[in-house]
Amino acid sequence: MVNPRETMSGRRRKRGKGEGSISRRGDGRWHGRIDLGYVDGKRQRKYVYGQTQSEVIRKLDQARFSLQQGLPIPLELQTVGRYLDEWIASTESSVRPKTFIRHSRKDYTHEQAIKP
Repeated sequence: MVNPRETMSGRRRKRGKGEGSISRRGDGRWHGRIDLGYVDGKRQRKYVYGQTQSEVIRKLDQARFSLQQGLPIPLELQTVGRYLDEWIASTESSVRPKTFIRHSRKDYTHEQAIKP
């Protein structure tokens, strides 16, 4: 299989700024990371893992494309509670004020039973 990061002369090219980094782990898997910038003064990075280097390159390319399109890139696993908070916040502009207040109430979303 041809490595997509090699030039026509067969020499490996250096990854450019913003392309992320890829390396092989001790257990044989590959991992890559891409820098997403700073949020509240803290650097945010997206980590991807794969069995092959080309799989990690593909995942990094997808993350970079999503970043360029302005799509959200999940940094960690999403919990039900976080999803409910984001859903309630996103409905504010699309529903009437009283509906939003009712959605925001703790007993409406059954937070004791659903939201941890």
